[in-house]
Amino acid sequence: MKLLQALNAPKDRSQLAQELKLDWKAVDRHVQLLQRYNFIKQDSAYGQIILYTITPDGDRLLHLMQE
Repeated sequence: MKLLQALNAPKDRSQLAQELKLDWKAVDRHVQLLQRYNFIKQDSAYGQIILYTITPDGDRLLHLMQE
């Protein structure tokens, strides 16, 4: 839930790890799972840096979890 909330603006995995104070490997795993189920998507890429953003499905999931 915190990862979805953090994606209110496009961020890369390193930024997410720093913001959430998590190991980058944990963030990497969560990003893979959320992307697999279409809750987040790749927004853009700059070389090897990939930015992610929340999808409409992810936004609905976040709202449901907050209720």
